[in-house]
Amino acid sequence: MNKKRAISPIIATVLLIGIVISIAIVVYMWQAGFITEQISKFNGPIEAQCSAINFDWSFKQTDALGGELSINNRGNVPISQVNIKVVNKGTAITKNFNQSAIMPGATLSDILISTENFTNYEPGVEMELTPLIAGKGVKTGNTKLFACENSAIKKTIG
Repeated sequence: MNKKRAISPIIATVLLIGIVISIAIVVYMWQAGFITEQISKFNGPIEAQCSAINFDWSFKQTDALGGELSINNRGNVPISQVNIKVVNKGTAITKNFNQSAIMPGATLSDILISTENFTNYEPGVEMELTPLIAGKGVKTGNTKLFACENSAIKKTIG
């Protein structure tokens, strides 16, 4: 007679609970990478501050290799950094410009933009500036930047 023994129901239940908990931890860690921390500014969501951004910029081409950029913050929210996107000959290049914050009412001028940063300029080149504002992470309290895409200004230069 062949005597086979199976595992007891208690051990099987403990193993199943352990497997379910392990899977739940893996799923939680996986989905946590998709959720970003909420950023606040002036005790509210940072997205609300993007509508208060009012800025303008101008570009004066000094030679074939580039020119000078001037940014005027006419709003009441400090602009921490600016993303500069240049579209030339169908190629888009984006660089982050973080020389210094542009306070409300201030103008940052004589910013040299050269071929080292982008590419040779030709007539019809498009330049787009997107302001970034700083806020605090709600959970961590760390300073984080938020790009206000709806406040971006695109112009044709050259």
